[in-house]
Amino acid sequence: SLPGLSHDESARAGSADDFEASTRPVRTAYRQQSLRAPWRAARVDSAVRTGLHLGEGRLLVYAPFMDRAVGSVVRLPGDLELSLNLVHYEAALGVALLQINGGERRLPRKIRWEHGFDYTDTGAQLTIRGYRNGRLTRRTAFSSGMRSDVLIAGQVGASSADRDRLAAAGMDRELPLLQFHDGGPGVAPGDTVYTAAGQIVGIVVRYNASEESGLALPAALLQSYAGLVDRLKPDANRSLVIDPGVQLVDPGGAAARRHYGLAESDSGPRLVSRVAATRVRANERLLRGDLILKWNGKGPDAAGRLSDSRYGSLPMAALAGLAAGRLQPPGTTVRLEVLRERERRRIQIQLRAGDATGAIVPVDFPRPAYLISGGLAFVELSKAYLAERAGDGATAAPRLDYLATTVGVAGPERTRYVVLERVLPLPDAENRALRADLRTDRPLLLQSLNGIAIRNLRHLQALIRTALREKRDLVFNLEEGHLIVLPGKDGGAALQALDRAVRARHGIAFLEGGLSAGSDHPSEPRKSAGK
Repeated sequence: SLPGLSHDESARAGSADDFEASTRPVRTAYRQQSLRAPWRAARVDSAVRTGLHLGEGRLLVYAPFMDRAVGSVVRLPGDLELSLNLVHYEAALGVALLQINGGERRLPRKIRWEHGFDYTDTGAQLTIRGYRNGRLTRRTAFSSGMRSDVLIAGQVGASSADRDRLAAAGMDRELPLLQFHDGGPGVAPGDTVYTAAGQIVGIVVRYNASEESGLALPAALLQSYAGLVDRLKPDANRSLVIDPGVQLVDPGGAAARRHYGLAESDSGPRLVSRVAATRVRANERLLRGDLILKWNGKGPDAAGRLSDSRYGSLPMAALAGLAAGRLQPPGTTVRLEVLRERERRRIQIQLRAGDATGAIVPVDFPRPAYLISGGLAFVELSKAYLAERAGDGATAAPRLDYLATTVGVAGPERTRYVVLERVLPLPDAENRALRADLRTDRPLLLQSLNGIAIRNLRHLQALIRTALREKRDLVFNLEEGHLIVLPGKDGGAALQALDRAVRARHGIAFLEGGLSAGSDHPSEPRKSAGK
């Protein structure tokens, strides 16, 4: 810190009264549900974050858990609490717009967005404010300029494996972020960053207490996001953050430059190494192997960076879809000069928003689906599911990890990979033998039922019902040549007995959930017919 300034000292301008009048604590309850055993009751946690009042009872909140939210409330002066309705959740930024469900009720005043703040200034004094246990906190910090990184479920800093998986799902959006230091103890994600004059500079998304440094989403980005929601009025969970949907890398050294026939003036081209699975149609004119020489007429420097009038010099990927620091609307056209097969071309592409649900292996399911039949517990494959298994020390078949990193686009029927997560124990010899044979410490890919390839869990549910109606046995074909046969020639009587045993032994209320027709985000568990 600068001499004579303590962490708890704040500037005279922009008083605590101003802060309290334009921000309010927002408490959100959200589900914490096991992806390995989604039939278990979800634990409900809660978090309190600072809500920035944008006017007309609307609040902007950093809440990367909002896709799993049960409900949100805002505390008003006088300890009055009102419920909030979700207007829009932006997964790429981890922020949500909420509306007070209270008719004409208004907060005293709106926040003041920064005006003319120099994001590249590496010494500007900042104030960080938030709510802890219902009380206001204030900390002094200092700007460290801009950098870029990828946000993953509200966390910054992705491993190379994480980046590959996010790229395959089209969710590896690199963002410009404001760095700050000397925040002291008590700074947390969701706190707000202010200038000395009380204007909003950003929202904290990461803070390292031991290093006393952190990162924040810049206010110019947040203000333009709120404006896009007002203008476009999108579906509550449809992303608005656009990008080219490609992964860019350095093409290499002098030998690579000679191979591509690059001129001296082509200072820092970037090679398209991957086109995201969910963005292929939107980017059919930008191909893997293209070299990007110019972006809207501007050539990158030797490090592959472009210059933005608000954020300064940042990697090309971080500034894609931005103009003067602000988000541009979906469908924005970009002019590119590329080198394709050593031939220079001028092309135009339209930038689209990423779609995590469009991949065969999505990043996550906010409410995961499951199906249990005869003790066989099936789930759909997601990257979060594999991460959860790895976190528990469990292993997955190599095939599943490979599928999670390859490119695959879900078709109109929402193709998904279905895996046998486990065989639930039952007190009979056949069940014990089956569990021993399948080595239940790892999931296995389900390939077909009665010779029909499985498209997703809902498809599996329909095939099981059809087979039982036609009094046919259920023959499950798994990877590595495993075969499981469940009785069905009695119309499902024996299978229903097994299901009753599963329910009684393991206390499972419902044997299927999240399978309602047409739902990309699975619904609450429901009791199936005949089970």
